[in-house]
Amino acid sequence: MLAIPAATSRPPSKLLDKITLPAGISEIELEQIVRSRDKVVAAIGGAQIAKVIVVGGGKLVNIVLRG
Repeated sequence: MLAIPAATSRPPSKLLDKITLPAGISEIELEQIVRSRDKVVAAIGGAQIAKVIVVGGGKLVNIVLRG
């Protein structure tokens, strides 16, 4: 599951995409895959990523945007 949390000027958080990945994938690989998804790239737009939060061993990825 992928979600982008709300920033001050964005709408509330919403689920953007669901993908199935192999168990045991590293957080670095997971982040690279998530950041390359078309829906995620479109939602991020020109905003700067403040941090990426991986929850539940990779079951949920939150991307926090700045401005």
